Amino acid sequence: MVSSFACAPCEQITEQITGSIPRHTIRRFAIYESRYRDPRRPWLGTLRQPIPFLFRFYCNCNYEEVSNDELLQENSPPICNHLLAVLTLYECQRLAQFGPLEKRILKLKKILDGNLWSFETMHDKFNETAQYSWCGSVYVRNPKEAPTHTVTQKNNTWTCTCKGFQYHKKCKHPKLIQERIIAREEALQNRRELCISLATLSLK
Repeated sequence: MVSSFACAPCEQITEQITGSIPRHTIRRFAIYESRYRDPRRPWLGTLRQPIPFLFRFYCNCNYEEVSNDELLQENSPPICNHLLAVLTLYECQRLAQFGPLEKRILKLKKILDGNLWSFETMHDKFNETAQYSWCGSVYVRNPKEAPTHTVTQKNNTWTCTCKGFQYHKKCKHPKLIQERIIAREEALQNRRELCISLATLSLK
């Protein structure tokens, strides 16, 4: 979305442009049962067995780890929207082991379990990344969180309110605005030429 206005006296151009959608990282950590010794493999010593479908999750926009079994508790900690979908799908999968899901939980699962938040796809992605690190992780983006930046041109000097311009005095947004201004002017020129051609034909 781009909107603009110009100040005639000072010939200043100001435009609003939507920035890049931020990417958040969600990490998954296994929760283990108490240690035990496998009598068939005593040389391995004491082992820990992960609890099926019970994990702790962390999002880099939130500073608390939350397990999916805390989702339905009354004193559950506050969570972000990114973790809500992940925790819901994992908790539905965990509760399905003990019997049919409640209607309200099943309805919420059907809403979330689409192409974007499919449990199978998400679980496979976590497991795939967990092979190369000590925890699994996925990246999520929310288009609604895209920031809006203000690009201003005054006295042939371009400025932007994004963090890249604040720290480095340069960014991609002024160039994008220049390209859009040129495209608008070309479209306006084509419209003028079309109107002139139609007027000339009508006079003939």
